[in-house]
Amino acid sequence: MTVWLHIDLQGLTFSIVMGYVVCAWIMVIVIFVSDWEALSDQIRDRVVNGDLDVQSCSTEDNGLYGAYDWDELPDEVKLAAELLGYRKFLWDENKEPEEAEKDWSELSPEQQEAATVLGYDADKWNKEDGRNVSSFDEDNEIEIKKTVIYDHLHWDDLPEEVQAAAAKLGFDEGETSETPLNTESSY
Repeated sequence: MTVWLHIDLQGLTFSIVMGYVVCAWIMVIVIFVSDWEALSDQIRDRVVNGDLDVQSCSTEDNGLYGAYDWDELPDEVKLAAELLGYRKFLWDENKEPEEAEKDWSELSPEQQEAATVLGYDADKWNKEDGRNVSSFDEDNEIEIKKTVIYDHLHWDDLPEEVQAAAAKLGFDEGETSETPLNTESSY
């Protein structure tokens, strides 16, 4: 069309610039017309209702790459994940390898370095296994309780107070010593 209509470089440049100007105005209008408070309320409602999984996109609890599929990971991150026992099927299905059950201090120095590449430090890593149950906020003089999941642990690995609570719910060592404690059916 440029040859047939005899449009020169100035005409092509003008059309590109005008395209950008129109797009910019459309974006400005959308920004000023949108009700951002209502949109944020809708997102909060979706998170509360479980329609939106924010946890899978979180970098704080899942490391820096928790929202990525295996094929999207940079090569050095894949190597670090493999050192921690991850493989494609585990990573993509959000399954944990055996090494994830270890405390930070139980990891080898190479595994600690690999975990660091994935965005973990000792506190974040240990938080994942449910060992940090509560903390004390000295400024406000309150104890902060955290929700802990024990589904992945065997009876012998459970803290004594959790064993006692599980026994009250009808679980015993014989039912759970070979398989992890499944607390979902008891609630």
